[in-house]
Order: sequence, then C-alpha cells, then structure tokens
Amino acid sequence: MGSLIWGILMAVLCIALFFFIIKNWYKNTPMSCVSYIVCALLFVVLAFHCVFIVGEIKIISSADEYKVYLQEIFNMLNIDGNVWITESESKPVLDSLFGQYPLLQHYLCDYSYEGSVAEMPDSMIDYFVSLIKQELLYDILWCVGSVIVAAVLVIISMKDGKPKKVVSKQSYTPAEDVF
Repeated sequence: MGSLIWGILMAVLCIALFFFIIKNWYKNTPMSCVSYIVCALLFVVLAFHCVFIVGEIKIISSADEYKVYLQEIFNMLNIDGNVWITESESKPVLDSLFGQYPLLQHYLCDYSYEGSVAEMPDSMIDYFVSLIKQELLYDILWCVGSVIVAAVLVIISMKDGKPKKVVSKQSYTPAEDVF
C-alpha cells in the first residue's frame, strides 16, 4: 500500500514538473486539448511504473532481512552450515521462504540451489537482487522514454509548436526632442 501511495505521489510530482517546464518554455503558447490528453496518459504510465520503482527499491533494501530469514530456517531444521544440500533438499527451505515472502516466488520460481548451506542465503538473495535491479532499470527507462515522447507530442500539439514572439511596444522619440 505504501508503494502505491508513494508511487502515485511521485507521478503527480513528475507531471507537475512536466507542466511547469513546458509552460515556462512555451510561455505564450496555449496548450491544446490533445496536450492535456497526452499528459493524462503520461500520468497513467508514470504512476504505473513509479509504483513499481518504489516497490523495487523497498525490496532491494530488504535483502538482508531475507538472508536472515533463510539462516533462521536452516537453524530451525538443525542443518549445519558446512553441509552440502541438493536441489531436492533445498526445495522445502525455498517453499518456507516463499510462504513468508510470496513476492520472492514470482522472481525465483525457477531458482534451484545445490551447494553449501552457508552460501545459499547470499547466493540466492544476491541473484534475486540482481533481477530486481534489472526490473528497476527497465521501469526507470520506461519513465524517461515516456516523458520524452510525451514532451514531443505536447510540443507538436501546441499551436505551431513554437512560442509566439512578443513584440514590445517601444515609444518613439524624435531625435530633436531628446537634445
């Protein structure tokens, strides 16, 4: 729930910044209806990806908690850290971890481990964190790409796509009146 709230707040902040930059760059050009539709669609895309970005950052920051939980499972099962376990022996440990943290199963459903008990928590969670970092990069690139495409579409949809030049009226004083 926290990821949803923070993600939407991030999206609102990004849209406000987007409007601020476009309106200040093109001060005298009105935004068209198409511009507002593009901004609404941009908000939806940003909100979707920002929610995931916040969640992914939270997951990465919780990696040590997952490692500690795995170690607790081995301690409860009275398995020594120097023992070599097979894939079939590591399956109940993974199932217990997925029961406590169901989100991990989505990313680690195909993960299998055979090796030293002492190395399993670090090996598995480091692999998981690398997967989440890839997803984080993917979501950030989607946000940046969406903002660039939306900016181009909004600028094109604005009247002539260029700011109107304001001609200031200067008062004319004949030269002989000055001297």
